[in-house]
Amino acid sequence: MDTFPEKAPLWGLMKVVSQEYMECRCSCMDVETIGRKSSDVALEIMQELRHVESAEDYGSAWRNGKRYTQQLGRMKVQSLPERDIRLRENGVYLIAGGAGAVGLETCRYLAGKTRARLVIVNRTPLPKRQEWERLAGYSADTPVSSRIAELLRLEELGAEVHYYAADITDLAAMKAVMADVEARLGPVHGIIHSAMQLEHERLEQLDIFGFRRAADTKVIGAWVLQELAEEQNADFVLLYSSAASILGGVGLGGYAAGNAFMDQFAHYHSRRGAEMLSINWSFLEMGATAGELAADRSLSLPVSAGDFALILDRLFQYRTSQALIARIRGDELKTAMKLLKVHFAPELISVLTQPTELTGSASPEAYQQTIHAYQELKRWLQQNDAIQDIIQRDVELGSRFVSFEEHLYSALQSDTPAQLAQKLTGRTFAVKLKDGEDDNYLEMERRLGQIWGEVLGLEEIGVHTDFFENGDSLMLMSVISRIKDDLSIDIPIQIFTRSLRYPD
Repeated sequence: MDTFPEKAPLWGLMKVVSQEYMECRCSCMDVETIGRKSSDVALEIMQELRHVESAEDYGSAWRNGKRYTQQLGRMKVQSLPERDIRLRENGVYLIAGGAGAVGLETCRYLAGKTRARLVIVNRTPLPKRQEWERLAGYSADTPVSSRIAELLRLEELGAEVHYYAADITDLAAMKAVMADVEARLGPVHGIIHSAMQLEHERLEQLDIFGFRRAADTKVIGAWVLQELAEEQNADFVLLYSSAASILGGVGLGGYAAGNAFMDQFAHYHSRRGAEMLSINWSFLEMGATAGELAADRSLSLPVSAGDFALILDRLFQYRTSQALIARIRGDELKTAMKLLKVHFAPELISVLTQPTELTGSASPEAYQQTIHAYQELKRWLQQNDAIQDIIQRDVELGSRFVSFEEHLYSALQSDTPAQLAQKLTGRTFAVKLKDGEDDNYLEMERRLGQIWGEVLGLEEIGVHTDFFENGDSLMLMSVISRIKDDLSIDIPIQIFTRSLRYPD
């Protein structure tokens, strides 16, 4: 059965149309026409219109009189054949959209794995390389200086960074980039398409130009990059698609259509011997706002930067043309399935909706032993000056340690009343301040107290309380991260650890 990627955008668009106009039925039907009688094709179309289940499926494929529908199942990666792909030491890798949040995370992954030579292509021009250090030192508040600072961090990780401003939908411009890269660095060993143009508007408000902007980055961009990959005889092409091509999403018409093309484009070239993979990312931690990460209305939980790297490791190791990556929330699945135009395999539904509480035969003593072992490890980490220095300089890393600790304790210990209220209501508990004069507190004091109390798990906190009476340096990283996200204030850790001196 052959694949026609140019027709695939209809599938992604269909799912969005059926969600934006729920009073109408919008379906997509895949039929074979080559070498067949018109009467046979017409018969399958009539059977589809009469099919009782077609009102719920929204999409079908007919082959030899049999009707097939799309179904999501759990991927058993270890059962797949292995790939013969190895990231090359000092390899040359082109990342389209590499200065975006997800593209940068991919660059960090490659830098950490192979000390790669990174060719980053984005639309936005940057100053010449010799000016980067000077401009990055001005302020990280401007888009240009912030982007330059991120690129310099890649060099600190051991990567060699080469930045090009070009439109990946322009074949001539990209061939010029590739010619310069080949002259300076040699052939490109791998190409990653992480570029995107999101136009978040309902179809009735979206003009053709907006639709094309969202779709062309994916459709034409993928085609251009594949042309370059063939010329370079690249080891692989990795396409960053989206769950929107499978699950839809109100306001994502052009985006879903473009990503649906990428998915089938990967299948098409994989069947012809190319090492190409389309990854349908769902909700990524990188690039998400603090509000998006805190929201509990999403069908999926965010994929962390650490998980992102592990997932790439697996997908480079095993052969597949497409993979949907999502941390589905089982408690939201039943409601969401009424809106999603795709079936979930029974086995997958069972896994996603099973209780998350620990219900095994392990005794409370075993849980306490696990906590004790973690506390011993944590003590060792806190006594290791080199590790503490790394954690204090990397706020995100420190926050991830705290997040792990919170998940561990919530799984192995009963909830405090505040935590229980938070789970039942879906809201954070209110932290009460004390020890102030006449109980008059500034709004900033209340907001800082709320952050402080949530991290420490305290419902009441004094304005003069020493943080380290209840917390530690790892939890402090979480406080600093929350202050930055919630209040847009960067506070160096030294402010909290510096000894106070009073005038004589």
